[in-house]
Amino acid sequence: METHDEERSPPSEGGRADDEGRDQAPMRRAVQGHDHAPGGQNWAPNGDDPGRGSMAWLERMEERGGRTQSRWARQDQAIGSKRMRALSSQEGDRERMSAKAEREDNEAEQELLVDLSNEAWAQIEQGFSQTNMQVCFSMNETSVPVSSSCSWQLVDFTPEIITHCSNNGVDFEGEELLLETKDQQYLKGNPVKQDRVLWQVLKRGYIPISIDDTAVRIWIQPAYTGIQGSNLSLNELEYYNGNYVSPAQLRSAINEMGGSDCLVVSHSTYMNEKQRWTPVACMRYAATSLAYSFRLYFPSPNEANKVYRNYLLSSRQRRRRRDKPADTINLRLVQNTEWDTQREAIVRLTKTERDARNSKRINVYGVTSEVKMIFLKEAFERAGFQPQHIRFNRGRSRSAVATFNTTDQAKAAVERLGENGPEQVTFDVTAPF
Repeated sequence: METHDEERSPPSEGGRADDEGRDQAPMRRAVQGHDHAPGGQNWAPNGDDPGRGSMAWLERMEERGGRTQSRWARQDQAIGSKRMRALSSQEGDRERMSAKAEREDNEAEQELLVDLSNEAWAQIEQGFSQTNMQVCFSMNETSVPVSSSCSWQLVDFTPEIITHCSNNGVDFEGEELLLETKDQQYLKGNPVKQDRVLWQVLKRGYIPISIDDTAVRIWIQPAYTGIQGSNLSLNELEYYNGNYVSPAQLRSAINEMGGSDCLVVSHSTYMNEKQRWTPVACMRYAATSLAYSFRLYFPSPNEANKVYRNYLLSSRQRRRRRDKPADTINLRLVQNTEWDTQREAIVRLTKTERDARNSKRINVYGVTSEVKMIFLKEAFERAGFQPQHIRFNRGRSRSAVATFNTTDQAKAAVERLGENGPEQVTFDVTAPF
């Protein structure tokens, strides 16, 4: 008779129990619910494998987990090393690009500061010495920390600026710089001599000032001539070009237009930020996504007039060669100045002159691109008016300016054709077939 409470041994490694259901039921119970088999011995259901939950099983699982973690650690280390190599490579690329840009900037600056012939210097100094100008200093930063507890503004660097300039051959009247505060701080001074030494200092565009561990770049440039009411000589023109032009190419282009040399002067705003750039940076990097933009300062008003006159003459039938980026140079007048066609000179009108001139002018707005000069002239004639001169203002919003002989004629035209007048200016743009 079979005894039901007899212990059954697990099947041997080489065979199976005859009654599979009866043999595996106790195995499942032992694996699921007991640390040890009946009798107090560890039960290995598969021969060499320890029973689930036994001490040997736990040790083996811990060993396997350790091997898995070690494998993961090696993988993480490999991935981390790969990332570090990639970051190191990127950092190396950035350093190489930065070093290359710095080297190219230095080369361009040397090209910009190239020495000229004695005849060229004589011509520059002759005009520059008779120019009414001021030297203007500024900083991009509002203030610069000079210690852990103190920051200096531009005016605080005045003694260092005067000393640096004096050591480089540039002295100022009264050994002083005057503070002027507008949108930011400016220091202005009147140079004792306007010679090649000052010209070269201005041509670099900046002076380095060091105080202990603090290094700051101070901008130095001629004071802006486009300020209304200023009495500074009109030596400046606005420069605009969609292509990069090297310092040598710019000098060659200026020579072709009758100039001897010019300073590259930074605007006060670039990339929509209040900042100035070095002359080399102005030339090498586009001020916007579309163009390189800065000012050109010439040694004398006569030279600026000559360059602008020749530019206007050449621009009427201008050659644009594909391998000549200087062919796309555009020159414009600075603010609050005009080109006097009779005197062929850049002029700054006084308030009285400006009011008298404007009293004879009327503006015509809404002039579309298909409207020709003859259409506008005929429109005035139909209304009974004879403007002395009509000029188009080309830009985003195209308009025209009509100049009359007298103030009374201009007033009559506004009263009749103006916004509140009984008539409106209309254009017949229909062409006969």
